[in-house]
Amino acid sequence: MSSPRRRGSSLKYFLDSRFHGNDTKAIVTHSCMVTERVCSIAHICYYGFMESKEYSAVVALAIGITVLMTGMVVWEYMSAAKFPGTIVIPAGNTYLGPNSPAQNTPTSLTASAPTVFTASADIPWHEVQGHLYPYTMSVPTTLTLTTFKNDKYDLYAIVWNNIDPSSNVLIGVDTTKAPLIDYVRGWWQQFSSLKGVAEIVPMTNSKGLKGYRAKYFNTAGATPNVDIFLSPPRAPQYVIHLSNGTLDPAMFDKIVDSVNWKL
Repeated sequence: MSSPRRRGSSLKYFLDSRFHGNDTKAIVTHSCMVTERVCSIAHICYYGFMESKEYSAVVALAIGITVLMTGMVVWEYMSAAKFPGTIVIPAGNTYLGPNSPAQNTPTSLTASAPTVFTASADIPWHEVQGHLYPYTMSVPTTLTLTTFKNDKYDLYAIVWNNIDPSSNVLIGVDTTKAPLIDYVRGWWQQFSSLKGVAEIVPMTNSKGLKGYRAKYFNTAGATPNVDIFLSPPRAPQYVIHLSNGTLDPAMFDKIVDSVNWKL
């Protein structure tokens, strides 16, 4: 993307900001207006100095000015026409956009941009544990996680692809007085972006933790995320919650399968 360029002359600014460098009819009209005005000046100069012995020199000077100004208008038009994508921005600056549409394609929207985080099979995994609660899980060493200050839910969030970590939480712990199934059925109601339950499926991971795999409809009627709710053994007042919208599904399932609650 081109950098902002400050306007040069008032004439160039007029051409860039009003005509955007590609309105030929408007430019020619403006050129004629300028030429007409200069001719009027020359006319006045002629009659003002016609009684002078040097009136012929004045007329020649006026004609020279007319030709010079007309040439300047044409040159400014040709210069402005080189930048068809002109946008006027505040403070007298003009952003001159790229000439090629391909140069204007954001990197994050190209076909090669990843849509989910993944890791190759040879990437080692390591164990991560909670700070407030005794849960553990295994994740790839290439997956960057972060925590939040003064967090009572003992969250780990994913740092990836310029997504706000607060909107990309992987795991946390909540408390409930209701049976786990009731908690899962009503969980979506605390979010304005969700409108209902799509499915709830019972599950047990490899560590023996039982719970539910759920999907919820968002306001667009889609189910982009998978939510896992696990009940720690001998601690039904806690709910281990994992959510996925950015990890490779097979990787997420492997993380879920590794979750444990160590007493």
